Amino acid sequence: MTELRTMAFKHDGVELVGQMALPETPGPHPAVMVMHTGLGLGEMMRERARRLAQLGYVAVAADMYGGGVDYHTDPKSAGALMMDLIKPPQRLRTRAVAWYEQLKARPEIDPRASPRSASALAASAYSNLREAAST
Repeated sequence: MTELRTMAFKHDGVELVGQMALPETPGPHPAVMVMHTGLGLGEMMRERARRLAQLGYVAVAADMYGGGVDYHTDPKSAGALMMDLIKPPQRLRTRAVAWYEQLKARPEIDPRASPRSASALAASAYSNLREAAST
């Protein structure tokens, strides 16, 4: 199984703690972000990151709430965090862009093979997740 590494940084006063999966082959590699559901960074997102790494991508399961917490057993708390994240609409976007900026600065990333904008990265992540889900 592909090992996950913690990737953490502060954004807007919140410590974000994601999980990064690296391919086993020498890099640099293209990159994708795996965004969690409303219930936080659960095992499904971690598994998607591992599967994408097996396909040759540096994959980061991004934490949008803070603390890298899985709220699958506490959906009420997750709902409150989701509302805090989307209440000012720009917060969700700036947080996603912050993850993108952190990811593209990593030495494991091939900037020529990775999207050059957060929007392109999101589209790439969606496409690659569909591929990973079908394998």
